[in-house]
Amino acid sequence: MRLLTIIFKRQLASFASSPSTYLSVAVFLVLGATLGLHSHHWLEQNSSDLQAFFELHPWLYLLLVPILSTQLWSDESNTGFCDTLKSLPVTPTQRVV
Repeated sequence: MRLLTIIFKRQLASFASSPSTYLSVAVFLVLGATLGLHSHHWLEQNSSDLQAFFELHPWLYLLLVPILSTQLWSDESNTGFCDTLKSLPVTPTQRVV
């Protein structure tokens, strides 16, 4: 399990050092605020219910998750991380995790 933490830290560091990660998160935040605040008129309804604000968030997640996972996948193929992972003494369960 020691190798699993090392692999996780390496992947997280490479993911956090990419400017496209921050760009996609910024786009997600802007879209979330825009859709939440301007698609429904819940501010004018005098209600403390945030259901209308979070109603469109699953659709945003359908956009954000493929963008981030495609980015991770291309970064792994560019750095050759899959070949390195295959050469490490890691069990198949640890590879999946």
